[in-house]
Amino acid sequence: MTYLSADMPTPSTLIMHGGRDQLVPFNQSCRLYATLKALGKDVTFYKLDNACHACYGFRSARALRLVFDWLSDRL
Repeated sequence: MTYLSADMPTPSTLIMHGGRDQLVPFNQSCRLYATLKALGKDVTFYKLDNACHACYGFRSARALRLVFDWLSDRL
């Protein structure tokens, strides 16, 4: 978040956070989302309730559908 600014180009950002993540606090994703949103950036945020850190739950049909839909909206 330190390097973000309104006048700096930022790619569209998809944030997905596992609700059972034991490595990264959920609040960090919330803060990143809030900062990007406040700067007027294109950002989307999903919480995957039963997902852990970058594994279980991220390969689910729901998670993949969210990613594919997000990508297709930007093509």
